[in-house]
Amino acid sequence: MEHRAISEQTVKLVVIAPLLDLAGFYRHPFMITAEEPIEIVGIEGNSKIKGKLDILVVKNKLWILLIESKSSSFNPRIGLPQLLSYMLAGLKGREPIYGLLTNGQQFQFVKLLSSPCPTYSFSRIMSIDFPPDDFPKVLTIMKETFRDTLLTLVQ
Repeated sequence: MEHRAISEQTVKLVVIAPLLDLAGFYRHPFMITAEEPIEIVGIEGNSKIKGKLDILVVKNKLWILLIESKSSSFNPRIGLPQLLSYMLAGLKGREPIYGLLTNGQQFQFVKLLSSPCPTYSFSRIMSIDFPPDDFPKVLTIMKETFRDTLLTLVQ
């Protein structure tokens, strides 16, 4: 990344794929899907948003974690509207649903709650550069908050 920006596809391959492996999401009972098509229809049915989820972690049809990646040349926050749209589609009356924005260098977790009207919050932006202990924190959050906690909640 010091010499040139890396593409969104390379971010998924080089950063996200190993992170999902280290967090244990490639093992049963989880399932990973990539480029999953999604369509969101407005309340009156006259507006539609179509797109593809970059990465979706599923357990027993329950959406565990959505990941939206961007090229390293962009701030990951530019993916927030896209990620929130996808998260709204997966909310379906349950709460919370989690997402992760990344450009391979910076990471930001997003939490969406459904009631009474959808609201979201997010973590601080964590970086692999400063401070140097942020990347292990990202892995710890994925393992302990999402994987281990959700394993017990959705048995």
